[in-house]
Amino acid sequence: FFFLPSTEFEHQTREKRHGERERELHFKIKMNASFKQPTPDDLRHALGSLAGAPFRLKKAFQNLDDHFSPVPIPESNDWLASMASEEDGQTYESFASCFRNKVTDKQKTIYLQPLDPYIPKDFLDNLVEYCRAFFWGMNVKILKRRDINNFDVESRMNSYGKQFQCKQAIQHMKKHLPAGAYCLAGITTFDLYPKDEWNFVFGLGSLAQRTGIFSFRRYEPGDYGFEDIDVDNSAASLPHKEEYDWDAIKYRACKTIVHEIGHMFGIRHCVYYKCVMNGIMHLDELDRSHAILCPMCLRKLQLAVGFDIYERYTKVLEVNRKMGHLFQYETSWLESRISALPDSVKITPAVAGKTKKTTINSKTRTQMKK
Repeated sequence: FFFLPSTEFEHQTREKRHGERERELHFKIKMNASFKQPTPDDLRHALGSLAGAPFRLKKAFQNLDDHFSPVPIPESNDWLASMASEEDGQTYESFASCFRNKVTDKQKTIYLQPLDPYIPKDFLDNLVEYCRAFFWGMNVKILKRRDINNFDVESRMNSYGKQFQCKQAIQHMKKHLPAGAYCLAGITTFDLYPKDEWNFVFGLGSLAQRTGIFSFRRYEPGDYGFEDIDVDNSAASLPHKEEYDWDAIKYRACKTIVHEIGHMFGIRHCVYYKCVMNGIMHLDELDRSHAILCPMCLRKLQLAVGFDIYERYTKVLEVNRKMGHLFQYETSWLESRISALPDSVKITPAVAGKTKKTTINSKTRTQMKK
């Protein structure tokens, strides 16, 4: 099994990046076929200096060791076991200096588009709500359904049914990128592959095209398809719901879609911490991952979008609590992480630096009412 969420732009500019990498400091991790975990010096260098950063941002990156774990040694079939030589790590400074699409007032909407008739509306609503919190500060909207069967792209058949060439699908979607879109993510129940010699991919995101696509065809074991789904009904009311573990599908889909959209922000695979931006090779590896951004990738996304980290944490926590029992790890982790943040960070951003955190007692409330 293969998972290739790297951006098409990365491949087009590989030679240019090689020159930039040669100039990086020796602290940068040098990957080879035998993956080695990053050292504390590697992690500090990857996060970058916080000198000159806003006060609230500095405080939000305290107490990291208690909440973030270095990326584990990969198992034999995991992404880094096979692709370590392709993953030399993207530091914060490297991200900050590289080409990426800028978020502006006129270009700050993430569009999601169903690409076949088999995706329930409430499932799409869940993805919108999750992305809206995860990419806090961005608008997230659903576009009208389109049918990937009508795209001018190659396809083939396998044991999972019809499989579409996803690089060609991304090129096709680029032509329909809405005005005001930061990026466009297509969602399908059909299987995907990036080129003839590859078995499949869960998804693919292109920085240059500002488009991506992901499939949840392989999220549920079995050889049945999704063709019996009535899209006008909710997933909870499906007549054949017992065939589908929708909680598992939703959990996997949320992790994959934020990963793919992360690539469209210019964030490459993470090789430093356990992170939702880690590369994924197969379904078991996806299920071992969690929808949490490590310090490096969080700092990259914060630079791109400009959100307040504490405010984003609280919004993602609210959504995780609503999403079901499979999000319990993320819920507990966020509760612990928020609790560990300094009090100086736990102030509404609009009044940060202007007022002290206060507690209003009942006597004060009575006086205020009067």
